[in-house]
Amino acid sequence: MKTNIYYRLGIIAMCIMTIYEIVVSAIFMEILDDPEIYGDNRWLLLYYPISVLTIASIAGLVLYIRKKVLGWILCCGYSAFMFVGTFIAYYAFQQIGIYLGESTSDLLTPAIIQGTLYAAAVWLFFTRQIRFSFFDSEQAKLSDAIPVVIVAALAIGILVFMPILVKLVKTHHVVILFGTMLLALRWAINQSK
Repeated sequence: MKTNIYYRLGIIAMCIMTIYEIVVSAIFMEILDDPEIYGDNRWLLLYYPISVLTIASIAGLVLYIRKKVLGWILCCGYSAFMFVGTFIAYYAFQQIGIYLGESTSDLLTPAIIQGTLYAAAVWLFFTRQIRFSFFDSEQAKLSDAIPVVIVAALAIGILVFMPILVKLVKTHHVVILFGTMLLALRWAINQSK
């Protein structure tokens, strides 16, 4: 009975995160959609990362509802990525504000609240009750789950920042890095089965 409550809380958490991602993405697209800043690369630099995050959260939610192991991995990896991303985004906006001479003190409270909620989602997905919903008791060890989630969060991050990575380094390095991350994720999923 308690396992079903935690499982349903996971569904609610992913629904909230997915809806939040869609709403925030719409707001950011409205604010940041400036042809002078992005030029012809608007799709790659603005729409692509937001699309990847939205697709990752929806895919994770659908697979999680179907009780697939990959659904748990995507949900937990997405939550971990968003937790870290919240504080990286806060730091980036703070640096931009300092550069432009504007105050960014009003960003701290939302960043802390958002980061706390994502951390709570990560904790929720790591609870024993939810892990037992997706894994056998022998395979549900926390020490086995953490590497899988880290690899999933890194894979989501590489996908989100793929256009920027391609601009910064050679394309084949990014392809090799992403291929390695996918192989590591596949290996981690096979280890957890």
